[in-house]
Amino acid sequence: MLPLRSTQWLNELLTYLGSVSSLVAGLAAQLFAFVILARYLGVEQFGVLMTMTAATALAMTVCGLGGGDAMVRRLARRRELYAELLGHNLILTLISGIVLTICVTTGLAAAIEISPHPIVNLCVIALFTGSSIVLYRWIGLTEQIFLGRGEFTRANVVNGGFAAVRALTVMVACLGFNVESLISWMLWHSAIHIVGGVACAISLRRYPRPVWRLLRDEIGLGIHACTPVVFDSLRQNIDRLVLSAIAPPEVVGVYGASTRFIQLSVVSITAMSRIIYPKLAVAGEQSLASAVRLSLRYFPLIGGIAALTSLGIYFCADFLPYAFGGKFADMVPYVRIMSWLLILSAICNIAYDALGAADRHAVRAHVFNANALLAALLIAGLTWKYGVRGAFTAMFAAQLCIGVSLWTVLAVMTRGFDLKPTDRHYILPGQDILRGRAGGPRLPGE
Repeated sequence: MLPLRSTQWLNELLTYLGSVSSLVAGLAAQLFAFVILARYLGVEQFGVLMTMTAATALAMTVCGLGGGDAMVRRLARRRELYAELLGHNLILTLISGIVLTICVTTGLAAAIEISPHPIVNLCVIALFTGSSIVLYRWIGLTEQIFLGRGEFTRANVVNGGFAAVRALTVMVACLGFNVESLISWMLWHSAIHIVGGVACAISLRRYPRPVWRLLRDEIGLGIHACTPVVFDSLRQNIDRLVLSAIAPPEVVGVYGASTRFIQLSVVSITAMSRIIYPKLAVAGEQSLASAVRLSLRYFPLIGGIAALTSLGIYFCADFLPYAFGGKFADMVPYVRIMSWLLILSAICNIAYDALGAADRHAVRAHVFNANALLAALLIAGLTWKYGVRGAFTAMFAAQLCIGVSLWTVLAVMTRGFDLKPTDRHYILPGQDILRGRAGGPRLPGE
């Protein structure tokens, strides 16, 4: 395997450092807010919040029906499609978001009592679900617009900036106004999402206005891009939902804090993937083999980042109870066990992105969804029977099966193609996305 050229390594390292710095800053802000909320709400209320967060996170993955993937993939190839892509995304986000908010609100209001007054209970939950689904999806779409255009600095500002503002909101609410009830925090949560949504709209004002029509060729691809995220979110949250039915809120709170910490730690992998995916999309327009060739060049780098992150989490786990409080002491063994999942996740993500970048959404969805559904059933079953230990066992088995399946499909689909990487650059049309300069070599043919 030929290494990347030294100058390219340097440029990509600097770009990665900028991306990961922003995401890590946002992660640190989220963790800080996470700790404060856990302390002020208490284990029981925090457990309820984790259950609600799991439900809205699952719904948020459906919101927009996968249109965000088209925004990055198609915009990276052709900038002139921005207005059509924006209108397409807004239509799908509004329609699906309203339906999902109604469904999730109804379900949560029937299962959870935050206020003794039914109308107040329903309205507050509706604010929380609407902001967590529709508004958060819009904020994520804004980041994807900047990623598709190769404007990584602005994408970093959206991602890291919103996380920092949320952390500041937690500080003001808990430390300044002594918010200790879940219902009060949900009002603050909704308010900051409204402010974030308006700020994102202002940041896009210099771009063309949306063309309000659906792109029919992207609807099917979007659904196939969306369903794996739905099944993956189900796989990642089913354990907390099952635990909430068989274990006291204290256990759910500690376990939820541990799993959330690991999920946030994936930022080290995401920081590189969000840089590489637009380049993969340009390569994938030629063929799947071109996307795989580029993926293989980055395989050692992404794998190394995941391994270093896992080691760092393992050795730093002892300090978590000092941050979260003595009642969260069980987080240490939980986090140490789950830290090694990051390596398997990185291996899966490389194959997953290569298939999506080459427009193989249907194949990817069929393979991933089947594995994720079986994984969700396995996690639910083992969690129900053996509790936390069963959940850990099922997590590793599921992630391993998904990785093996995706790479097997790639091997079969690229059989007969030369996958030996070259040292050519993959660039956005008219721009090197890493250097921000016009011109440069074009994609190599088969």
